Parts: sequence; structure tokens; C-alpha cells
Amino acid sequence: MDKATLFKFSKWIDYGKSHRYLADVFRLAGHGRPGSRSAASILDIPRTTTSLGKRAFVVAGPRVWNSLPPAIRDPSLSPSIFGKLLKTYLFV
Repeated sequence: MDKATLFKFSKWIDYGKSHRYLADVFRLAGHGRPGSRSAASILDIPRTTTSLGKRAFVVAGPRVWNSLPPAIRDPSLSPSIFGKLLKTYLFV
């Protein structure tokens, strides 16, 4: 996946933290060390059996989100700080 697409997916998912219609699509995964910040921001990736299903937003979005470093996935970040960190991570 190219960096521009990765950027768009990540921004949509971050946007979904505050918008109910997108937040309903993504579920937090129930694994990781209890109490760790990175475990709190890992999304569940739905299982799929087809290559078309793997490209669906509900599958590709969490996969992209989980590939980001924990510091960028921090749920306490404001949208502007998230955007700056994401751009720095992807394009610098």
C-alpha cells in the first residue's frame, strides 16, 4: 500500500474515534498486555476468506491502523497532533 493511501486510511480511522458511524465499524482487540497503551489502541481485524474481502475498508482499515507505531495510535492525541505525527512518520 502506498504512503498516500496509508495516510488516508489512518486519518479516516482517527476521524472515526469521534464519529459514531465510523466508530461502530471498528472494534478494539482484546489482546496485548493489560494496561499497556499500545494494547488499548489495537483494532480487531475481521476474518475474511476472499481477496476482495481483504480489501474491504472494515478489514484494510484496522490492518493499516495496527501497523502504525504505538505513539501515533495513542487515543489521547488531538486530531491535529495525530496528523502531524502521521505525516512525519510517513513522509520524512
